[in-house]
Amino acid sequence: MDGARPLAVEVQDARRIVLAGLRRGLFLYSRNDMLGRFLDALGEWAEAELELLLPLLRPGDRVVDAGANIGLHAIPFARAVGPTGRVHAFEPQRVIHGLLSANAVLNGADALRAHLAALGEAPGRIAVPEVDYGREALGAALSLAGTPVLASDAAPAETVPVVTLDAMLAEEPSLRLIKADVEGMERSVIAGARALIARHRPFLYLEVNDHPGGEALVALVREMGYRPFWHPSRGWRPDNFRGAPDPGYGGAGDLNALCVPAGEEAAAAGLTPIGALSDARALFPGLNVRTTRWERWKKRLVG
Repeated sequence: MDGARPLAVEVQDARRIVLAGLRRGLFLYSRNDMLGRFLDALGEWAEAELELLLPLLRPGDRVVDAGANIGLHAIPFARAVGPTGRVHAFEPQRVIHGLLSANAVLNGADALRAHLAALGEAPGRIAVPEVDYGREALGAALSLAGTPVLASDAAPAETVPVVTLDAMLAEEPSLRLIKADVEGMERSVIAGARALIARHRPFLYLEVNDHPGGEALVALVREMGYRPFWHPSRGWRPDNFRGAPDPGYGGAGDLNALCVPAGEEAAAAGLTPIGALSDARALFPGLNVRTTRWERWKKRLVG
């Protein structure tokens, strides 16, 4: 992608949708969303994650992106697996799912399948809180954790399906990677994929941060025969696409786990094995991974 400045294309509605050239392609996003503020400033997000995961993918691979948002991971994944592969991208917010689908078309990501659904441990439907995208929005950090999954025949209109990976991908011939960034629901995603994981032994890349279910999530992947390793991902890097100085994000980023099956330990070379989750602060000083970080960033960037 040549050039570091956004394209001068903006939809004139309250959602302030902009089309911009980012490090990984052309993307539509909302400048009212905090993620959009980062994309405006840096031209990228979570590059450390892509640099770790893309080398693991091969042409023809199958990938799951749970919590795909506008496709910042899913579209590079689709390029990596090529036309013979498949990327199943799950996003339960209707407006953001629309941007994900549009971005797949803009970038020629024919391998990508965008699903308007949430992933969980059991099927049903779940109410998605309405986000006013005409105001400052926190859609990228919307959590459905703790929201009850409703029986399918009792669901009110403003809901989306909850599906399990075991059911959804039962016919897939292989699976190379499950990436899940679902704001505290990662354990449910993995629990709903037990048979799929046992059959294909994919890499698992899971957001841990300080969500309350972190200990249970790590315990589950260990029970499945995986070795989890810490992988920190900082929001700002000196070599960001825009060449921008640190705008004062205060070490903001995510603390994720790369979970590797037996025989694939080389993929975690240089990473720190996960011991007690309470050790993370000492291991990664200055990395702000609190789940309340979006509110603090909003005060800094907006107010």
